[in-house]
Amino acid sequence: MNGKNPFTRIEGKGKEPVGFGKFPESHITTDNKADNFNFFDYHLTALDDDMMVFYQYIPKMEIYRGTMLVAECEYEAVAQEVASMEDFYEGKNTSVYFISPQRAGKHVYVVFVNKTMEQMENDMSMQLLEIGKDGTVLASWRIDEPYMVFTVSPDEQYFYAYKETGEAGEIRRFGLR
Repeated sequence: MNGKNPFTRIEGKGKEPVGFGKFPESHITTDNKADNFNFFDYHLTALDDDMMVFYQYIPKMEIYRGTMLVAECEYEAVAQEVASMEDFYEGKNTSVYFISPQRAGKHVYVVFVNKTMEQMENDMSMQLLEIGKDGTVLASWRIDEPYMVFTVSPDEQYFYAYKETGEAGEIRRFGLR
């Protein structure tokens, strides 16, 4: 990675890597490569020929086909935005948006937190979003507990989540339809 582009594509053995994409615009100034990759942290998943990029600290999702950006979706943020990189590193008003995108069937499922870390101390509820091929939210479900490890059944009927319960853990199953 070259620090200017968040993604690198290598077409085959012996080929030169090609940087593509752009870091999202932000009111925060990032001065170096480390800041870019920390603040613009993302999670990837594939849906057919597309790569979907969900940003953890920005309420934004992008869709790439090959190296071409084909769609950008910004989601309404209710959490207060961090004021500076210094505040980000200290966790002051650092908002978390998207975590753990997963493909199931013809859709992508992602946890949408939309809270600051301070808000999460008092309210751990989140949303599970069902995202269509164009980035549209097709359905959402409220999750009352934080599940960072989850999957959706291939038929998109059930949400399975791992819950830490002391020495062991348990798998929980919730109906989606």
